[in-house]
Amino acid sequence: MAFADIGFLISMLPHCLAPYAVFYTSISFRYLYYVTKTHVNAMANLFSAAATWLVLAVSIERFIGIRKPMHTRFQWRVWKIYALIVVVFILAAAVTAYHHIEYHVKIVYLCNDRQLRALYYPVGQKVAMVPSLKIGLIGNASDPPDIPAVYALYAKWGKYLQSSTVVVMPIIAVAILNYSLIAALRKRDVLTTSGSEHNDLKAMESETTLIVSERANGSAGRKESDKIRFSDLGAIQRQERRVTITVLSIVTCFTLTHAPTLIPFVWESIDDTATRYPLFINMVSIVNNLLVVGKVMNFVLFCSVSSHFRKRMCTLLLKRPKKYSTGSTSLQSRHKHSVQLSTYRSRPRGQKFSTTSTQLDY
Repeated sequence: MAFADIGFLISMLPHCLAPYAVFYTSISFRYLYYVTKTHVNAMANLFSAAATWLVLAVSIERFIGIRKPMHTRFQWRVWKIYALIVVVFILAAAVTAYHHIEYHVKIVYLCNDRQLRALYYPVGQKVAMVPSLKIGLIGNASDPPDIPAVYALYAKWGKYLQSSTVVVMPIIAVAILNYSLIAALRKRDVLTTSGSEHNDLKAMESETTLIVSERANGSAGRKESDKIRFSDLGAIQRQERRVTITVLSIVTCFTLTHAPTLIPFVWESIDDTATRYPLFINMVSIVNNLLVVGKVMNFVLFCSVSSHFRKRMCTLLLKRPKKYSTGSTSLQSRHKHSVQLSTYRSRPRGQKFSTTSTQLDY
């Protein structure tokens, strides 16, 4: 999931660079940005959908682990986990593939080919989505392209499919899982407290009987192992509680940052010309920024709670650069090694099988 979030952030990088003068004044960057914008958006939606479904999978796994603790002993094979991740990315690519044909781009050169503009025609519409440019000044360049009607139908139902499977259904499922997870934790704490008190009373009553009835060392070993497992129960529950709190934080951040993405979709579903309004474009920018914040928070929460990640990060940050030896030192070491090898070859046959210390002292 962290790699999916990283892929999403990388896909959003061209949009973050576009507002800077050093980039938007470059004709090459503008042309590359205009031509690849729809495909970059498709990749961003692909990684976002994959990360969403992986968050849902983690929530389901944590819920099953709390409801059925014995489930944690049965782990999937590594190849099954990889296969599941590949299937998730394939399904995400299939659901978000309509973004590649959602708009038809038309490049327009102005001011004696010194300025570059792009007209984006949504499939099924005759008006380009350029609110900051007066299309009437362009002339014949603003003529709408001939787009097949099947593309418009595919893009329309693709939006409904993505919104329902990537936003609506995961948010509802995550909310239900969160509520069930909290309820299961409370119920488990109550059962653990009452069970521990009952076990203490029962142990005090049967202590004398167990001591008298012990006839072999095996029974004593079983009793000692039971005590060890009972003493480790509190540590295991504390660890599970920390993991559960982390998962709750991640899914809460996911819900708060992904739910607003439905607003532009609902608006565009009601009004087909919503893409031409500056307010709609500003709202999309705000929602995208909120989504980026959510992806970054998910990555930080997942990585920062891992003690191995923190230790590894501190090791990398505090690691000193290696000091490489000079050429003269390496030449001396090679010369010394060749002298030792020639000396070893010139020894009598019986002395060649001496110990390591004898060889070094020779």
